[in-house]
Amino acid sequence: MPQDKWSAVTLCPYYRKHTEVTISCEGPANQSRLTLEFASRAQREHYQEKTCACYLYRACPLALAASRKYDDQGELRQPNSRPLRRRHHMGGTAGQRASR
Repeated sequence: MPQDKWSAVTLCPYYRKHTEVTISCEGPANQSRLTLEFASRAQREHYQEKTCACYLYRACPLALAASRKYDDQGELRQPNSRPLRRRHHMGGTAGQRASR
């Protein structure tokens, strides 16, 4: 059962919990969390309403950080995996390179 109204209406898949002045979400590393701390409950609720409880969560820095650990199919990426860079070739045709 949801903790309160905000737990029930939050759409962000990375949201985990909140306190009076914090929002905790899934972090960018496996088994990690990130927390935003606000000066007041009103500020936390405003952020949660305008970001977490609607599809604007996709612009949230915590959601962006957490989303980077998943591939396009929603599976966890391997630790430290990065997109492969194309290697620069030396130019010329394959035959020319073989004869160098």
